[in-house]
Amino acid sequence: MPSGLSVAVIEPTDLVGTEIIRLLEERSFPLAELVLLGGRRSAGEQVEYRGVRISVRAADGASFEGVDLAFFSCDRTMSEGLTGTARASRTTVIDLSSRHALMDSVPLVVPEVNADVLGKGQGIISCPRAATVELVLALAPIHNAARVRRVFATSFHPVSELGGQAMDELTGQVRDIFSFREVSAGVFPGQMAFNMIPLVSTLTEGGYTEEELVMTMETRKILRDQALRMSVTCVRVPVFYSHGVTMIVETERKIGPGEAREILEKAPGIAVQDEPAAGVFPTQVQAAGTDECLVGRIREDLGHDNGIALWAVCDNIRKGSALNAVQIAEHLLRTGTLG
Repeated sequence: MPSGLSVAVIEPTDLVGTEIIRLLEERSFPLAELVLLGGRRSAGEQVEYRGVRISVRAADGASFEGVDLAFFSCDRTMSEGLTGTARASRTTVIDLSSRHALMDSVPLVVPEVNADVLGKGQGIISCPRAATVELVLALAPIHNAARVRRVFATSFHPVSELGGQAMDELTGQVRDIFSFREVSAGVFPGQMAFNMIPLVSTLTEGGYTEEELVMTMETRKILRDQALRMSVTCVRVPVFYSHGVTMIVETERKIGPGEAREILEKAPGIAVQDEPAAGVFPTQVQAAGTDECLVGRIREDLGHDNGIALWAVCDNIRKGSALNAVQIAEHLLRTGTLG
């Protein structure tokens, strides 16, 4: 890979931004300069990289001059405001905000699944939602082998998806319950501790939430199959890290659990843990801090002739967000398609 790149991270003090910086160091990404940019809330803070403390600068119109690559670990509003400025400076943008995810002209990429679309955009690459990354990592190998017709999925969302404040609120609620105090809620619509909330993001007219619909649309785009029939339910659970998803997958060609297991064992980005009789199966706690999507409980679905049921977990901050973005950057460098 070439060396001497100038790389920017937008909102580097947030959970995903911090993880991106950690991965750049862990994976020896070829940096000549690390530029840290943020909004008013984070400007002036310092972040350590390779033993050096770097100050976060307020992002402005001149922020991207000389920057080769930028990770947009920010919200949709900030992404919308800065993307044009970055592209005017010929900076390649890897956007984790979902601002560009469903635009036809912007590649939506999980490298293990559809890296071949990289280089076909106009300097902007979008990362899907972390829950979608987990879903397609497990779904794509089966789709390629036996053509998936229909998917029923229940996706369990951790509180870190909402940021550090949500994690602090869950901790406080647990403390309040054990101290026999009334639970207060600000980030969550009510008690999150020892509870599940079957509403993630905004409810739409059809009864599905925005998260459920976008996961469906992102999956179809990544798998390049607009005919794929999906029903997704998203549930917030009192877990700090890692998405979990239970899937019932109906295929055109019948495959048994053994073949499904073999397919997934050969798939990049997947680690199969499937000996439930011996107590071997993935959990969200086990997935935290790992680089793979863990899959287990693979079995025949008794409700469909060509059905397979499975369970998957994936660290939402690391593999579902930060690592996916860094792997995209690494692929661009290897293939000479950065820019």
